[in-house]
Amino acid sequence: LLKEDENKEPPKIISEKIYLNDSLIVDRNQDRIIFKDEKTVKLPQEQSVIHLLKEEDHISDVHRSFQKILLHHQPEFGPFFPAATPVSPDKHQNIEEIQESDESPRTKLYLASLNAKDVFERIRQRFTDMFPFVEDLKTEPMSEPFFMRGVPSVQIRERGVDKWIKEGQISSGMHRTLLHISELYLCTKGTVILVDEFENSLGINCIDELTNVLLAHERELQFIITSHHPYVINNISSSNWKLITRKAGVVTARDAGDFNLGKSRHEAFTRLINLDEYSEGIEA
Repeated sequence: LLKEDENKEPPKIISEKIYLNDSLIVDRNQDRIIFKDEKTVKLPQEQSVIHLLKEEDHISDVHRSFQKILLHHQPEFGPFFPAATPVSPDKHQNIEEIQESDESPRTKLYLASLNAKDVFERIRQRFTDMFPFVEDLKTEPMSEPFFMRGVPSVQIRERGVDKWIKEGQISSGMHRTLLHISELYLCTKGTVILVDEFENSLGINCIDELTNVLLAHERELQFIITSHHPYVINNISSSNWKLITRKAGVVTARDAGDFNLGKSRHEAFTRLINLDEYSEGIEA
């Protein structure tokens, strides 16, 4: 028996363009692909040219960059982590190897606690600064249940609490905060991190502090975040804003400059929150 959707054709790409320094190097439509002013042989319509031409000069750089994108669609830390696997403590012996590896943030944090103790200490200090009632943070392999044996797990110690608090008992806001702080120190240079609904699961203090931490980071990382929260929006320069709207099945991203929001940050924010596009997000 076949599921109903197995009889459907896979979606096809109908348009694709790639620019290099404002010069169009890939122009694709439903009928042909033009690469550097020359028509290519017929290639599968179900795959992006970034994949199809990944061995070509310039496109290979784009492909490598896309491999560095992290999308947070499920918690990395928390009571459930089905993708987690046991880790050898001998893996990746220094911070450079840890950052350049394809390991998850959970695994990188554990390896940093063993092989890059100074970096782990900075992460631990950042985390405890944001949660003053937390005295300490550690990560070590689990011993049980048996099917999770050897998988790194985070624990915290709170002031006035005798025992270490296990990962499954830590709040989701703390999990999110630890994840983003860990990424600042442990992601490979050039990583693009996509965070949808940034303020979700974060308390008021977490939102303020974590926003400040992300804005102050000094490594070559890029964060693309979606948010409706006033503190987040008002503390990011309007030159970096994108306003996302939807009309039927078409999603559009527009620059703040398209809406004449004003030059000062306060004026831009005030005008932004009064736009129908901001409050509704859907165009008739």
